[in-house]
Amino acid sequence: MGLVKTVNFSRSAIDAMDAADQTSAQHVKEAIRYLCLHPTLGKSLKLQPSGLKAYRMGSFRIFHRIKGHTMDVLFLESRPEVYR
Repeated sequence: MGLVKTVNFSRSAIDAMDAADQTSAQHVKEAIRYLCLHPTLGKSLKLQPSGLKAYRMGSFRIFHRIKGHTMDVLFLESRPEVYR
C-alpha cells in the first residue's frame, strides 16, 4: 500500500469539521495528513464493512477507509459520542 493521494470527505465528516472549534478542526486536518503518509495506521473495526478503520486523534475518532491511493473519511466523532 502506497501513499494516499486523494481524500474524499462524506457530508457527515464535513459537517463535523464545520461544527468543531478551530483548534480541533486543525488537529483533525493534521491527523488526516498524517494518515495519508501512514495509511496502515488505525484500528480495523470488527463487524463493519471491509476496510473500515478508526484512528484516534485526541478526543476525536476518524473513521475512514483506504482503497489504493484514495482515503474516504466517512465520519468524525468525539470520543464520548462514539461510545454512547
